[in-house]
Amino acid sequence: MKVSKLIRQSIFTVFLLLLVLPVYAAVTAGVVLSINGTIKAEGADHSIRVLTNGAEFYVGDTLFTLDNSKASLKFIDNALMTLRANTRYKIIAYWLDEKTPANSSSVTELLKGGLRTITGKIGKINRQG
Repeated sequence: MKVSKLIRQSIFTVFLLLLVLPVYAAVTAGVVLSINGTIKAEGADHSIRVLTNGAEFYVGDTLFTLDNSKASLKFIDNALMTLRANTRYKIIAYWLDEKTPANSSSVTELLKGGLRTITGKIGKINRQG
């Protein structure tokens, strides 16, 4: 019984994320701090753009670095991340609720490659989110 409830809750959560993803598609998740090589972002609409120092990236973006490239990122909650060469990293959801920090959440997926990160406010306040 517990497994079936967990499956229903997981399906419901994914369904909700799919509903709200278009709303968050233009919401800034962070900025590029520095680049060595090339980093690109594929938007929720599948458009691809080359990112430069200071460029914003958004919820719904899939970030990817090319050969011999790495990029340092800063997220809206001050989390820091470095993407290594040949990495694909998807930002599914990312929001910071300053009034009720426990409601803050980040949902991301490392599709390929490697990264290093230093936790920001969301990871310190809401370890499951």
